Amino acid sequence: MRVSFGSACRCPLEKFVIPLPNVNQKDTDLVGYKAANLGALLEAGFPVLNGICITTSAFRFALDPHIEKISELLQKVDQQKPADAVVVSSQIMYVLDQPRIPEIVVAELDHLLP
Repeated sequence: MRVSFGSACRCPLEKFVIPLPNVNQKDTDLVGYKAANLGALLEAGFPVLNGICITTSAFRFALDPHIEKISELLQKVDQQKPADAVVVSSQIMYVLDQPRIPEIVVAELDHLLP
């Protein structure tokens, strides 16, 4: 079983961080439902704290180095044995325990944050 979260663009032109006022309901694929809804509320004039959105592309980009290992672990799961899923999920959590924010995402955060 190969895990796929879409393709992560490695080009520096892709946005990984977007100011909340720049998103709305149409941007769910880009920033997720919560951020898109907050942007829509802001656009409609509701009081929403200012913020930024980490894009789904940034998530995929950060997760990309771990996909092969996660896929390998998932292949070990016997769907007839729930205990296997518990063990493998613990192993996946260990793989993801030390997430590293890619430098390009950090650079965009530095640019947008005061």
